Amino acid sequence: MATLVPDSAEEFSGYWQLGYVYDAGRFVTIRCKYADKKAIDLSLSKRVDRCDYSIDAQRTLSLRCK
Repeated sequence: MATLVPDSAEEFSGYWQLGYVYDAGRFVTIRCKYADKKAIDLSLSKRVDRCDYSIDAQRTLSLRCK
């Protein structure tokens, strides 16, 4: 288990390159933490090359992986 630093991080957006994780025979799990302290883990078992994130003016996080 590891926490990955984004490959590119601006104030309100960034991304992770993730293909190398799958190339090594591993997979990615994303942990979503909510204001009520609950957490949900999402396993990305199918190959994902990159995940992009952005934060809008209302401080809502959007994450897109492909």
